[in-house]
Amino acid sequence: MIKFIRESDIPEFVGKTWREKILLRSLAIKNSKSIYWINIIFGACAGLSIALSVFTAEYLSLKYLHRNLNFFPFIILLLVVGIPISYLFGCIILNPRMKKYFENQKGNPN
Repeated sequence: MIKFIRESDIPEFVGKTWREKILLRSLAIKNSKSIYWINIIFGACAGLSIALSVFTAEYLSLKYLHRNLNFFPFIILLLVVGIPISYLFGCIILNPRMKKYFENQKGNPN
């Protein structure tokens, strides 16, 4: 079963500033190979989706609007598709592993 865990569900992130959350995230990425590789894969997928959304935005604006609007459809595609997908990726795949990492660190302080 898929667990949907937000950052606010991780006790180490509750009450922290955004800078402290970034430090905790980078600590987990540094010390956990699985979180590190998931982050690498997500970065590659994000780059690919940005390239595809640029292509799609240009294609759709030329085909249906008969002019090149370059930047505007690209931003719309990123807002409508990219942000929700990255949020779901974090909540379904990355945050459960971070929560497990921080729980293991409580039991094993080394």
